[in-house]
Amino acid sequence: MAHELTELEGHASFVFNEDRGWPWHRLGTPMAGFMTVRQALEAANCDDIVTLHRLWHDADGNPVGPELYEVVSDYYGPMGVAGSGYKVMQCSEIMDIAQRIVGMSDDTAIVDTMGRLGEFGERFFCHVEFPELVIDPHGIADKIRRGLFVGTSFDGSMANTIGLSNIREVCANTVRLSLGQLKQAISVKHTGNAEERIDQAAVAVGYAAAAETAMVEKAEAMLRVDGGPAFAIACDTLWPMPEDLPKQHKTRRANIIEQVATLYLDGETNSKLVGHNGWAVYGAITEWMDWQRPLKNLDGEAATLTRLDQTLLNVSHDVNDRKMQVADAILSLAA
Repeated sequence: MAHELTELEGHASFVFNEDRGWPWHRLGTPMAGFMTVRQALEAANCDDIVTLHRLWHDADGNPVGPELYEVVSDYYGPMGVAGSGYKVMQCSEIMDIAQRIVGMSDDTAIVDTMGRLGEFGERFFCHVEFPELVIDPHGIADKIRRGLFVGTSFDGSMANTIGLSNIREVCANTVRLSLGQLKQAISVKHTGNAEERIDQAAVAVGYAAAAETAMVEKAEAMLRVDGGPAFAIACDTLWPMPEDLPKQHKTRRANIIEQVATLYLDGETNSKLVGHNGWAVYGAITEWMDWQRPLKNLDGEAATLTRLDQTLLNVSHDVNDRKMQVADAILSLAA
């Protein structure tokens, strides 16, 4: 079936917040409003315990050479085979980690959807909605909505994965789509130190509560900077223009600045929404970096895909450093 939801005793192992609408497949357990993690785990049949069982013989009775283990759920039975280095990450464990790195407590209702995929429940997924970041709540009240994808697998088909997502995951196709578009993605293999590595990656990509607080403070400070000077200093920071700059480079610089100016003046999420200020300038700059930045020796679809990989999978550290340089330059005008 296209949805690939796991069935247990005739029912789909999937739960969803019906206040946000029914999924296209009309399957699963509807719940009134967002759920706590514990409520969702139980309703979606994801509170099972997965264990490893040593395999000594294959299905034909022949001795197994390398050290292999069968991955077994107390709800779904055998789900896959793993080597000696494999470490089970229970659904409840990866949800605990996700809660911790976004600063949510156990009794907070944050789960929108949760379920299992595959004939034997081999893959787990969850969509979490956590509180919006509100920039200048008593003024423009610019809201940054954040959804979080959480997933893992018990057959090696998906790493332990956490990342920001604006896709509501309700089936196999939406999970695949989400995995291709995650922002600030953390993807860690099923090894013994997986939890530690997820925590380290969470700090590196800015999931810590302190990083969120700092972001709000910086954004509200940028709101107090006039857009004209902010635009000028942002462009000078990214694209300085020494006197001996070749003509072709000056032309390229002018073209780029024109693109950014269009985003700043006409973009639906920039000055039209928050006014002519440093925060709108920063939004235009980062939008250009994420979606329009030219890539050497690439154009068209190849450039778009490469830029998408660098941005959404957070592998282009130079780009992120330059975003911080722009923010610091704009904030220098607020001092």
